[in-house]
Amino acid sequence: MYRDCDGDGILDPYCIGGQLLRFGYLSSKDGCKNNWPNGICRRGRGPKHDVAMGNGKAAGNEITVIHFNDVYEVAGVLEGGVRRGGMSRAMHVIDEERKRNPDRTFAVFAGDLLSPSALSGLFEGAQMVDILNYLQLDAASLGNHEFDFGVDTLKKRIGESKFPWLNINLFDENGNLLPGTKKRLIREIPFTPMWSDEEKKARVCLFGSAYDVRETMLKDKHRVKHSDAINSSLEEAKFLRENEKCDIVLALSHQFSREDCILSKAMGDKVDLILGGHDHSTELNTVCGNAPYAKSDSDLKTQWIMTLWLDENGRVNSVDGRIISLTDQDPFDTGLHDKVVDWETKGEEEMGKLIGCSKLDMDAVATHVRQSETGLGDFFTDAVRSFHKTDVAMINGGTIRGNKVFDKGDLSKKTVTEMHPFGNTIVKVYMKGSELKHYIEKQLDCWKDSCGNFVQISGLKYTFNSNEPQGKRLKELTRPNSKPVKDDESFTVALSNYMLGNSPYKHNKLYNMVTMNDAVPIVDALFAAVKKAGSDCINPAKDGRIKNAAEAAETTV
Repeated sequence: MYRDCDGDGILDPYCIGGQLLRFGYLSSKDGCKNNWPNGICRRGRGPKHDVAMGNGKAAGNEITVIHFNDVYEVAGVLEGGVRRGGMSRAMHVIDEERKRNPDRTFAVFAGDLLSPSALSGLFEGAQMVDILNYLQLDAASLGNHEFDFGVDTLKKRIGESKFPWLNINLFDENGNLLPGTKKRLIREIPFTPMWSDEEKKARVCLFGSAYDVRETMLKDKHRVKHSDAINSSLEEAKFLRENEKCDIVLALSHQFSREDCILSKAMGDKVDLILGGHDHSTELNTVCGNAPYAKSDSDLKTQWIMTLWLDENGRVNSVDGRIISLTDQDPFDTGLHDKVVDWETKGEEEMGKLIGCSKLDMDAVATHVRQSETGLGDFFTDAVRSFHKTDVAMINGGTIRGNKVFDKGDLSKKTVTEMHPFGNTIVKVYMKGSELKHYIEKQLDCWKDSCGNFVQISGLKYTFNSNEPQGKRLKELTRPNSKPVKDDESFTVALSNYMLGNSPYKHNKLYNMVTMNDAVPIVDALFAAVKKAGSDCINPAKDGRIKNAAEAAETTV
């Protein structure tokens, strides 16, 4: 594509690096110099247009809080050909606010940082902490995805953080606050009351709470204890007001909006503002209780700039909010941009490292995985069922990609990812035997077209007849011991978000999940299975769990 990137009126050849945060153009103004990978075309906007609440300096009684939550992709996400979000753009906004209101600006994060993403799968969230350290975050609170790699990894990431992790209600197995976390952040700030030149001091106090994350933990659930978020928050807020003499109290929370509303009602005037996460939605609610609560969309697609106006005593008189939506047309911080590119480069190198091996060739030919049992289909579903500890796992054949036979031998994360490059996640629900039968039957409707709906399965076996008409192809669904599945039997089932979202059962009760946002990538299970096999190698062989009666009849004849 071509854009006038250097402002000389001449169109410059301009490239975007796909999913990676890389841009570049040949500058006609600078002798056609190539500035890849950080030469994005910028709008001609001065800093005065980037500040949140007007030009110049902040008012003397103004506190600025920049809030975001649930960030997984450091480079932002591509939607409709437009990149939205991104840490480097968020940092630009934060820097501008710090310049405008240097003594009274707070940048805070309300949980879900360390996972899931492709980079987190490689570095267990180390890249996220490194980037937020560079951003000079003021405080963060814990979300459920902080626990995806286990308690020990979380402890390590907290130890690497140059910002505090606030936590009042998550404890270790001995009942102590989770290692490295702290209950509160207290900071004294200068302010000037409206209509006065007298400089005063106000105490700003922050704390963080979370819902019972054990409901969705995959590892170390027994090593975490939880106390009720609302009761714990009430106790902490009362302590901050009465014992610490806090003028302004801010709560970071990671829970559903309905729980933030209950929290706001319960807290009364003990809290001035709740900054939440977990819902992946943009909200500002001012009617639940005294304290408004604000939430941003995931991956920095939106972020809030909240303004607290202080009265003459340093208490909050009113709260305003402005939502920011960042795209690839907005300016970014070059230093943080380069750090993101550096982590992406490390990620590409890491993907090439060996993680295990396979004893057999792995058949990912499209017509095979979309019409019959394959060893690779068995490996996918067995890995998912083992990782998520469900009764049944189902993966549609179209999820398995490559359209070739992968050679036996060494396996890298890159090779495994080639087998599923889309980043689909696994969701877990309860399903009745009748629902499983109906679902598998429906997926067989387009069998003759190799449409990709064909169900690869683990934990159960089934027989179908491809020569039968649609709606009558499934002949038998049994347990591994060949005992027929009864219609009223209940099973825990792991399947892809794509499969569930395109089924009548998307509103079924979740298993070991609170929301679809708790889902983790399919490849996490595949990586774990390859690593677990170690030098013994995986053995993706068919075991007869799926049979086509039509083929059996032809063989007999």
